[in-house]
Amino acid sequence: MPIAQYRAIAKIIDNDRMWTDPKTLEFSPAKLVLVGPNWKSELPWTKFKGFSEDATYFYLHLAGNGIASVLPKSAFSIEQQQKFRQCAQTINA
Repeated sequence: MPIAQYRAIAKIIDNDRMWTDPKTLEFSPAKLVLVGPNWKSELPWTKFKGFSEDATYFYLHLAGNGIASVLPKSAFSIEQQQKFRQCAQTINA
């Protein structure tokens, strides 16, 4: 059963370009904006239920079930990391 579930999830991800396209992330104190080659998604910070980080990634928690958007810190400059952290920390406020 786990292999079948893995294959089903992999097929869904492979068929949805939003998961596999190159993306650009822009952020402001009000929202995140994800932009792909032919799509754009705007998410207010209020969409997220929590924020955390470790040495390598930022995690934007979508619900209390462990699902999170994972953003590699390597995609940010040090200054951008500080600004992102300031915006994201309003989630937990």
